[in-house]
Amino acid sequence: SEQYLFWNDTQEWFLCKNKNLQKFETLESLLKNPVMEVREEGLQLVAKTPQGDFVLTASGWEPHTQSISSFVDNLGKEWKLQGNKLLGPQFTLDIFSMDPLKNFLKFREEEFWFFSNSMLLSYRSDQTQTYFLKVSSLTDVIRFRDKIYCASSRGLFLLEKDQVETLSKESFIALEKDSFGNLWALGDRTLFQISKEGEIQNAPANFTKLVKHENKLYFLNSYRGVFTFDGSQFHTEIPLLPNHQITTFLPFGKENTYWVGTQRGLMVYDGSRFSPIRAFSSKIHLLKKIK
Repeated sequence: SEQYLFWNDTQEWFLCKNKNLQKFETLESLLKNPVMEVREEGLQLVAKTPQGDFVLTASGWEPHTQSISSFVDNLGKEWKLQGNKLLGPQFTLDIFSMDPLKNFLKFREEEFWFFSNSMLLSYRSDQTQTYFLKVSSLTDVIRFRDKIYCASSRGLFLLEKDQVETLSKESFIALEKDSFGNLWALGDRTLFQISKEGEIQNAPANFTKLVKHENKLYFLNSYRGVFTFDGSQFHTEIPLLPNHQITTFLPFGKENTYWVGTQRGLMVYDGSRFSPIRAFSSKIHLLKKIK
């Protein structure tokens, strides 16, 4: 069954099963150790405890050692390391001169992106491409209209035919395409809408997160709600409850049903009403499907 992982400000980590919304299990009880943090380390989901790190494998949480040969990523997909090969759900990658687990940046549209030492590597349909960038701290990368856009804490860049063009020097954190032929670039204080012709417009909205789910793109404003774009304007998808601040959300189950985390607890929104699942005295930060 599907499982979801979330945590709050007091460092409490919980697993919640989709078919039984009232059943919660702490990672502390699973690992028999206090959990200090859970992080994405390359392709892996790793829990840090005083007794060492644990990695989510195909058979559950196991001590994080160099001998781990299989693991589950944050999308619930199983991976295996076999010699110098990385065996994934789509195809096998030959690994050379790098640690794929630590240098993994993004997987989207059957294309894998790795970044290390100003070198960007793309694996797609058993083809390998290498790009050299004098850019550090990449946060996201996407291929759009046969051009490569790179988001970084130091700017937004366009990579075309080994030429790098700086589009902005502000900090950017996410890139996503919608179903209307637009590319969206989210920065700390900026949202760019890039058309299929490459024209850039400033979107008149203040969003903090982009979420892509089954070809549908969501825009989060913690103080206003969750929005979608219909090709010409934004519409409210998840409204904001009075005296609440949405910190995270995730579509699940049937259409128009969402997990919603706020500073007061965890809820489910079914398109018309909110159902409280569990109250907390501190905000929920992370919500991930892990199985």
